[in-house]
Amino acid sequence: TRAALGRLHWRRGAADAAESQLRAAVGIWTTSCGLESPLAAEGLGDLAALLRERGRLDEARELLAAAERVSARVHEAAAPETALVLQNRAETEAAGGRLERAEELHRRALDLLRARLGEHHPTTGLAVGLVARVVGTRGRYGESLALFSEAIRVVGGWGEETSGADYLTLRNNRAVVLGMAGRHEEAAAELEAVIAGRARLLEPGHPFVGQALYSLGRVEQARGRHEVARDLYGRAREIVDAALPEGHPALLYPRLAVAHLELERGDVSAAERRLADLVPRIERAHGADHWRVAEAKSLLAAARLRSSPPSAR
Repeated sequence: TRAALGRLHWRRGAADAAESQLRAAVGIWTTSCGLESPLAAEGLGDLAALLRERGRLDEARELLAAAERVSARVHEAAAPETALVLQNRAETEAAGGRLERAEELHRRALDLLRARLGEHHPTTGLAVGLVARVVGTRGRYGESLALFSEAIRVVGGWGEETSGADYLTLRNNRAVVLGMAGRHEEAAAELEAVIAGRARLLEPGHPFVGQALYSLGRVEQARGRHEVARDLYGRAREIVDAALPEGHPALLYPRLAVAHLELERGDVSAAERRLADLVPRIERAHGADHWRVAEAKSLLAAARLRSSPPSAR
């Protein structure tokens, strides 16, 4: 029950309450079952993922090391549960900017799943997508897009009822890499399809629709279509503001995108005011070491530099 409450608080953005409940759940499992319970490994993984989102990466790494030891004792070496721990470790390393290590861990998880579940299992396909995402972040766009095509083919082959939401997430992430590669028209078309699919499969006001609108705004901003981008950010903000509770980190991302847009358009004073408000809020949400904090601080530094007199630069 405590674990379920912790996950519910997490989805609602109540990080302190979520952490308290997850820690209590781990304590109960380890006291009653010792470190020989699959539930203990799962609980340690959930708590580590929450701490990762809060920017407490060293604590997350310690918990994941413990989860990996538990998993090794209670599961076979090639069990899918072991792959899940590896993927959790990989995402933690990526959050700290250690992309080479993240890719290595994701590939280890993928090799394990291919050997255990086969090439065409949807869980294997999703693991291919995780490798594709980190490869794209490292700038190897062609390789990333080829991997995404493989993942989309595998996951999509299981039908919408089984994999609809995961299939659309893969397409969303592929579109992000297309945008990073400068293939903006393709990226925009893909994201428009994702928005329509998520609105149909979930609902028009679902946060995942807002996420895709935000991603499309980033693409349109890169194309120089600033008014279109601002409108998309506004639509994304309306959705997440209505769907998510106060304090949820995702409420801040469309606002950060608007600040970036204002800075690009030369409205430096507006960008600086907005960023000065956002940086501490993002830091509270994610912790000082999270990459989103670094992004926001970099934009604020750029705004302050541009607003300072030439003699002070």
